[in-house]
Amino acid sequence: MAVAFAHYTRFKTLDGEYVPGRDYQNFFVGETRAYNGNSYSFAPFSIVGLNSSRNGDVAQASLVSIPNEVASPLFHEVILSFWLLEVTTVAITVNENQEFSEWFDVAMELWSCTGGTLDTEKITVTLSSPLNATQKEIPGRVLTRAMVGSIPPTGQIVIA
Repeated sequence: MAVAFAHYTRFKTLDGEYVPGRDYQNFFVGETRAYNGNSYSFAPFSIVGLNSSRNGDVAQASLVSIPNEVASPLFHEVILSFWLLEVTTVAITVNENQEFSEWFDVAMELWSCTGGTLDTEKITVTLSSPLNATQKEIPGRVLTRAMVGSIPPTGQIVIA
């Protein structure tokens, strides 16, 4: 048995509503697949840079596709509307008869579509964390004594 990975994607508006008809998967070529109660059409795309550090810092990622009659208008709308992208990475098993079955969700991540580029060879949508206060007008996070208790005045903590 072999294991492969697929991405199931859903776009959301800034209000958090799913955009109807914009659910895609990138593994089952030419097929529409049902997964977790939703129907996902095939689209030839790749997501590059889905990773974070041990501290939880999320690096930028990119959604990349070839220009075609589906991707070009969709990505143009995504970039102009600053939609959110929900990406579920799914492990898929492949048995000796080349039969596939979705096995389990590896990760679900939410990204903000913050820009992109379009040329004759590829379309790229820049993905950033929607909680990244340095790129949007989102207030920074502040810890208060009421939230976490007494805060030490220095970075040194002594256990006696």
